[in-house]
Amino acid sequence: MKKKTFNIGSKSMQVGRLSVRQVTSLMDAMYDRERVRLKADLDDAGVDTKLKLEKLREECMLTGTLLKSCFTLSGAMEVIAYAFDNEPPADFDNCDSDMVTNVAAFLIGFDLDELQESSAEGKDQTTVHADKRSPESG
Repeated sequence: MKKKTFNIGSKSMQVGRLSVRQVTSLMDAMYDRERVRLKADLDDAGVDTKLKLEKLREECMLTGTLLKSCFTLSGAMEVIAYAFDNEPPADFDNCDSDMVTNVAAFLIGFDLDELQESSAEGKDQTTVHADKRSPESG
């Protein structure tokens, strides 16, 4: 398991990534809560049942949805709390929101520092496999 050291408040803390099973479990728990909220919103808006199901399925099991949640303080803290058995260290109360985001993203498999370094070096990782999927390569 890949680990990384983060400066959390006044302490250095080594954090390991969650396993695939843990990420899946976290996604399921977050999806279940979001599904209830989304269903209530769609009901309030009078949306057709078929469209509701499509929208709910769209959100189900998307890693991108989980990653996006890391960019909100509440979502990031939810990921961190999950990783620490719902007892995140108090040191997280004294660190900035960027650090909370970085730790949460790392826990689910995204090292934001590495991505920023790669992007700064002109090695945008989002395009590494683009040549295999682009219509021009076809």
